[in-house]
Amino acid sequence: MALGHFSLDLKRMSIVKGSVFRMTLYPSEGVVPKHKSDISRDKYFVVLGIEGDNLLVGSFLINTQININLIEIIAPYQYLLTCESYEFLNQKSRYVDCYEIKEISWNRIALEADYIGMLQDEDIENIIDITKASPANKPSQLKKYNLL
Repeated sequence: MALGHFSLDLKRMSIVKGSVFRMTLYPSEGVVPKHKSDISRDKYFVVLGIEGDNLLVGSFLINTQININLIEIIAPYQYLLTCESYEFLNQKSRYVDCYEIKEISWNRIALEADYIGMLQDEDIENIIDITKASPANKPSQLKKYNLL
């Protein structure tokens, strides 16, 4: 087996609940570019669940700040990851935005995303609890990603 195939197989195996990736995302995936002239944005995201046929991955974006324009709506659904717990945060604590599940193609993650690391089980459980509490995440979505 060629090294490239081995590497791709390893990345595919790492697309599991709690894994963190970095990838260029677009408005069609629920990401707003930083500047008006931009068409995309590089973002960290955490995998929440995988749809049954491995076509879509339910995920949440990881942000350095909570969107101040939406703070009254989304603040209760943010989960803090501390830089002391995760080296990949580069000494800056960040928030997992659990308000609304984002869907990303499983294949796109396998081919384009960079694997960053894995969240601790306790953080994954807390993120799922917040996910279930958010009014933006419908029961059908939660069931789709095996979170009910």
